Amino acid sequence: MEIRWQVAMVSAAAALCALLMLAPAPGLGQAPLDPQVKAAAKAALVKAQAATKAGLLTLYNRQGDVVRTLGERANYDSPALSPDGKRLAVSKTDETTQIANIWVFDLATGASTQITSDSVNALSPVWSPDGSQIVYASVQAASLGLYRIAANGTGNAELLYQLPGNGIGFVTSWSADGRFLSFSAGNPPNLYVLALAGGPENRKAIEVVPRGVYGRFSPDGRFLSYVSTQSGRAEIWVRLFDPSAPGGTAPAAGPWQISEQGTQGLPRWREDGKELYYLARGGAVMAVEISTNPAFRLGKPIRLFTAPTITARGASISRDGQQFWFAVPPQPRGAPFPTQITVFDRQGKVVRALGEPGEVNEPMLSPDGTRLAALTDQASIRVFDVSSGNSTPVVTPSVGGRDYDSSPTWSPDGRQIAFFSYRESLGRVYRSASNGTGREELLYTHAPFLYSPPLTDWSPDGRFLSFSAGGVPWVLPLNGERKATELMREEYNVYGLRFSPDSRYVAYVSDESGRNEVYVRPFDSSRSALGAAKWQVTKDGGLGFITWRRDGRELLYLARDGGVMAVDVTTTPVFQAGTPQLLFRAPGTFGLVGVFGRGDGTNDPDCSLNNPATCEQGSISRDGQRFAFNVPLPPQRTEFRVAPAILAQYAGVYSDRVVTLEGNQLMIQPQGREKFPLFAESETRFFMKATYGDFEFVKDDQGAVKYLFFYRRDVGGGVPRQWIRQSPASAKP
Repeated sequence: MEIRWQVAMVSAAAALCALLMLAPAPGLGQAPLDPQVKAAAKAALVKAQAATKAGLLTLYNRQGDVVRTLGERANYDSPALSPDGKRLAVSKTDETTQIANIWVFDLATGASTQITSDSVNALSPVWSPDGSQIVYASVQAASLGLYRIAANGTGNAELLYQLPGNGIGFVTSWSADGRFLSFSAGNPPNLYVLALAGGPENRKAIEVVPRGVYGRFSPDGRFLSYVSTQSGRAEIWVRLFDPSAPGGTAPAAGPWQISEQGTQGLPRWREDGKELYYLARGGAVMAVEISTNPAFRLGKPIRLFTAPTITARGASISRDGQQFWFAVPPQPRGAPFPTQITVFDRQGKVVRALGEPGEVNEPMLSPDGTRLAALTDQASIRVFDVSSGNSTPVVTPSVGGRDYDSSPTWSPDGRQIAFFSYRESLGRVYRSASNGTGREELLYTHAPFLYSPPLTDWSPDGRFLSFSAGGVPWVLPLNGERKATELMREEYNVYGLRFSPDSRYVAYVSDESGRNEVYVRPFDSSRSALGAAKWQVTKDGGLGFITWRRDGRELLYLARDGGVMAVDVTTTPVFQAGTPQLLFRAPGTFGLVGVFGRGDGTNDPDCSLNNPATCEQGSISRDGQRFAFNVPLPPQRTEFRVAPAILAQYAGVYSDRVVTLEGNQLMIQPQGREKFPLFAESETRFFMKATYGDFEFVKDDQGAVKYLFFYRRDVGGGVPRQWIRQSPASAKP
């Protein structure tokens, strides 16, 4: 995987997209929104989103105990303790203007001072060795610059260095002798060192680590710690730093890997250089003993405590290793429930729950439905016996560069499992024996990926694997030259491809009509190509889980509203499909993905467009008798009694969602879908039982109910989607 700060940037981009999708879809006869209403709605959403990010600066000791908090809740980033430990600098984003500035807190009094201008974003503050100055990064006119300003806020900021061309990045440390800065820039990022001697026009940044971030100078300036993916996943490394050598490093020794099981960043040196700290992949704060004289030696990483947040740039450690400052975010509304893989029969009755809650995902039933392969939270694959619940690991030896296995896919006879694995920045396909014996076999290496694209099927004749990448379906022949072929590349997205039992057809999900539907096309195995004919199977949308029954007479899939559907089909002499019939409703989140996925009501959920694997969190056995889902396990929540007169205020049309009051029960109904009851936890906040959504009714400045916010419990849980009230309903208490 790439380094987590890049993922955070992707999440920020997704949030920006949400802001751009505020206008409701036409429907229910409403008129286009007035520009002033749209502007007010946008401001309300920005404020709501800012509230989900508003952290509290919190001090922890070495044992993980909370010592104190500082300031008010706000969107903080990159806290940095001054060298004397008496002040804390932090980048703080204004919730209204969305502009970040550097603020300095006095830890004795709690008073804060803004030291940068409101006209530009100022990020990642770093203190000078004597504590009199602060350097920060700022992107202006699409170009990254490093600026220096007095720590007391007096005087103007001084440009130290301007990166040529476009750039994005952040400063990470200032050497103890005051001569050098380290910073990361680019996408993917590289680690640079900048010598401060001379003027801006004479300074030249030296690239010291390709694909490196979070560089930190050792107290004596002889070493540089950083995060790199050179081993195939993000780890902490240390290398010698010699500014006179090419590239700023001495190649005679090192680099040395410090972390053992991956990292989220946060490398910090103790002031005597004898201990190094970092944040492990699971959020644990780790400490490692270091010796640099006469030779470099290191001890075994020791866990100190689990951090309250895994945002590495949202933390700082004192030079004596005794104080740990975090910008602790609030528990987001819509925070995900733990899930548990559960197997159901054809009537929707539970057969067995497998694994511990939150332990496994990506369930894939074996062809005969007696076993289930799944991905554990350690990114390894296990096979569960459905009858007993016992599990066996699939043998995937820990070779150099192994990072993340995903999308287990069964061979037609159930003896093997193929899977994608992200290793050495490449997406690779392997297969292993499903009983856990023997060694894995490399089948194919694809192009570099940020994440492994999901395998979707193994053809019944055993000749092909299929997978999706970037909305494009591929097939990989397993005989002869193993060269993957694109089946189609169109302006629309395609995922979830499945072969028919005779391997003459493929079924898949596509958004070519403007929403996700299931289609079938002929497949020519001799050319690895699709035929010209095409049949649309669904009439009202489909999310995935497509499965052909092994006799070829039935096609099963998951509908947009969470219905598990079955369609009678025939493939001889040509493909024909009957009318889809409902078997049962999928539990928990699946129905709501299609119903509440977007805030504008114009399309199906983001999972189908950006991350199709999240639409495939389940499977159906080839005999069409067993169904596996990741089922959410919501905590018990106490219902709050709200007066009917207050509930009546909320009745109305919000974009294309209709809220009604039926007796004393508030109901919500997406356009053309069934109604869902809303249960109160306060006068303004509501939830659904056994689902993943929280709802909040928001009033405007005049006290009228104007917006309905929906907090998702899936990826990015806590970031609200918004529906704008179009008209009140006539419901009476």
